[in-house]
Order: sequence, then structure tokens, then C-alpha cells
Amino acid sequence: AATMEILPGMKSIEKTGERDRTVKVMLKVGTLRPTITAKVTPTTWRPPEAMTLAVSGQSPSAGSVSGTIDLVLSEEGEDTVVAVHGVADLTGKLAALDSVVINEAAGKIAEDYFADLRERELASEDLDHTLGAVELHNQPDQEPVEDKAEEAAEFAKATEERIEVAA
Repeated sequence: AATMEILPGMKSIEKTGERDRTVKVMLKVGTLRPTITAKVTPTTWRPPEAMTLAVSGQSPSAGSVSGTIDLVLSEEGEDTVVAVHGVADLTGKLAALDSVVINEAAGKIAEDYFADLRERELASEDLDHTLGAVELHNQPDQEPVEDKAEEAAEFAKATEERIEVAA
């Protein structure tokens, strides 16, 4: 978690469980600059070889994101390579972006993050990374939910309408 603090755009990190975190991060994705609040939970934890993170978050202005990030460490000669692969479900304005734009943003975040690790000497110069394409499952027509109260109100209204029709 200490290295999460230097992720590009990181605004805050709150520990919500033994390994769970709630993060607030400002992203640059194409023309969008959303601030996303997300829950990050390790679902596979095999230090030091691999980890899978489940991520679920939203930005009231840009939509929501949920998915997984797989990190696998391997040795190539004297170098350590971190392979990163992601799968994401996007809604709202985020989902309307082209996959090339999303992958370029993910690549930039990874480049900046690993460069910062090396600069701060938290990782050796031998650490390298590969970023696989982020698989997208976009839902551009789905509007982001502003908050849980609004979602609950919509559900209650729909339920009342169903009850009235049934009566």
C-alpha cells in the first residue's frame, strides 16, 4: 500500500480492511479529467509472484469503472518484469471513449508509476514492466448513479409502480 501513494493522480488512500483500500484518484483519460472514488481489494494474493486487484468505483461526472488488475512478477535474467493486465467495465462518458484512448491512459499511468518507483529508489533500475491491453466491456448509454440515495429512490419508485400495476 505504501507504493499506492505515488500512483499518478492519487489524492487519498483510506485503509478499510486488512488489505482493502478506498482510494480517490484524479485521472487524465482523453479529454476527461474525472476524480474517481474506488474500492480496491486484493482477490488473489501470492507474494511475491502475483496479485489480482478488484477495483470498483465511480465519478459522478464521468461514469463508473469496475474490473480487475492482474500483476505478475517474473525474472528475465537479472531483471524483474512486472506484467500488468486489466479487464474493465465502464459506464457513462468513460465508456464512450475509444479503447485506444483508454489503453494510452493506462500505459501513461504505468510508465509514470514505474519511473517514480525507480526515481525514489523503491525499485532497482532492473525493474521493467509490460502492459497488456486493457479489455473493455463498455456500457456508454448507462448513466452513472450520482449516489446511493438516488439509486435507492429510483428502486423504490420502480417498485411502487410495479405494486400499483399489480393491484
